[in-house]
Amino acid sequence: MSGNWLKRFRGDKPDPLKNPILGKPKTGWIEKFRNDEADPNWLERFPDDAPGREPRTESVPRPAPRPTAKPGPSRNIRLFEWLMYISLLVQVVTTANDFSKLAEVAGGWPVVVLTEVFTLAIFGIFIFVAVYLRKKWALYVIAGLYGFRLLRYIPSFAYIALPLVQFLSAVQFVLQGLALFYAFSGDARAHFAKGKR
Repeated sequence: MSGNWLKRFRGDKPDPLKNPILGKPKTGWIEKFRNDEADPNWLERFPDDAPGREPRTESVPRPAPRPTAKPGPSRNIRLFEWLMYISLLVQVVTTANDFSKLAEVAGGWPVVVLTEVFTLAIFGIFIFVAVYLRKKWALYVIAGLYGFRLLRYIPSFAYIALPLVQFLSAVQFVLQGLALFYAFSGDARAHFAKGKR
């Protein structure tokens, strides 16, 4: 057989994809895929710029919720508090109108003043404990003091000389009785129930 069949397997012709000297493939084909020119419309390739789409915003952390404030006294307890304060004010006016006679009976004005200050302080403390510390036992103490003073007041009512003092004394006891009524009824129960938690 002739040796022409060997020529079919010989690479006598230089391969255009190979470097004739080193025998390595040329890298010219890579140049076809390179794009050294800047694309002026490169922003259009991003979907965020599509019409009708809102721009992406950075997520801002939400502030922590503020702790809820403790609910204040109920309506009935507020009425109780203010009626008691008004009744104590009426008591001061009553004492001032009958001060000379009280000082004569009690043995001097210092006794009257100290008794008045002591009474106001005791009632003020128990009102605070009942309203703001939500202790129902303070209401029972106030109710006991009210009952004790009322029992002492009724027999002596007829001996009060000044009609104004009689009227003011009666108003004071009515106000305190009404205050205690509000303190033991309605939404006042829920007020003291919250204090037990």
